[in-house]
Amino acid sequence: MKTIDDLQQFYQQEIVPGLSQLEVLRKAQLRRVRFMWIATVVSLFVGFISMMPPLILVCLLISLLLYFYFFGFKRNRPDFKSEYKKVVIGKLIQFITPDLAFTPNLFIAQNKYTQSGIFLASPDIYKGEDLVSGKIDKTQVEFCELHTQDRQTDHKGNTHYVTIFKGLFFIADFNKHFNGNTYVLSDFGERFLGGFGKMLQGLSIGRPDVVRLEDVEFEKQFVVYSSDEVEARYILSTSFMEQIMAFKKKTNANIQLSFVGNNINVAIPMKENMFEPSIRKTVLNFEDIKMYYSQLQFCTAIVDELNLNTRIWSKQ
Repeated sequence: MKTIDDLQQFYQQEIVPGLSQLEVLRKAQLRRVRFMWIATVVSLFVGFISMMPPLILVCLLISLLLYFYFFGFKRNRPDFKSEYKKVVIGKLIQFITPDLAFTPNLFIAQNKYTQSGIFLASPDIYKGEDLVSGKIDKTQVEFCELHTQDRQTDHKGNTHYVTIFKGLFFIADFNKHFNGNTYVLSDFGERFLGGFGKMLQGLSIGRPDVVRLEDVEFEKQFVVYSSDEVEARYILSTSFMEQIMAFKKKTNANIQLSFVGNNINVAIPMKENMFEPSIRKTVLNFEDIKMYYSQLQFCTAIVDELNLNTRIWSKQ
């Protein structure tokens, strides 16, 4: 297992040489952003004190001309965050294992998200970023950040968007072909409504039958649906349920899992985006590198946390 000293050495040798250019890019982009903010505030202020709204447009037009004069017109100007992810996050992933590839502008295909069956609502907006794919030891994986939304219209005809899922979506080869589909979902009903919540589980529309398990603590946290009860019990062995419980406690999140086809799918809700550098902070800070490394370790550790490299079954 790699240590912080190993990371420090890798940082000095592989990452530091590219940071100076990134710092120049960051400062240049920050100047442009600040210019536009100041220009907007000044334009609004002039329009307000003069009581002449058209002056706002005049000031903004002048600001735009000044922007092009000082900063030039470059449609293909490199973006700081994109370049940072290539230079820093991409190298950190290679440090963890060379068998993983990082593509910051891509994300897991929507059909894979849908096939997981974790979320029944079909999203009207499906977007993501920071796709990592490849192998962790023996296990084929892919994961990324996703944000899916449902478009809803109220009785007045106003449209708004509701988040279905926002967080880390993880897919791994389970080394077994499942005959049925099994879903392990965070159980809000039984946790807060007791017996009444248990009754509501069986009424869940769009899900297969509820599978009752002997582990009382697991049943308080999760509800299991499966089209093959025997297989579900086979998958959710006592030790595997313990691993899922430990992982839930570690993440402190309402994780959701499914076992479909050959894969285990894991959805971990998150409020904040990962791997997002701040344009307002210098890139010459090893503490930030440690933070991103910790985030990556959290993602890749799912394989170990759920013991996926231990090939209990063989594919048929």
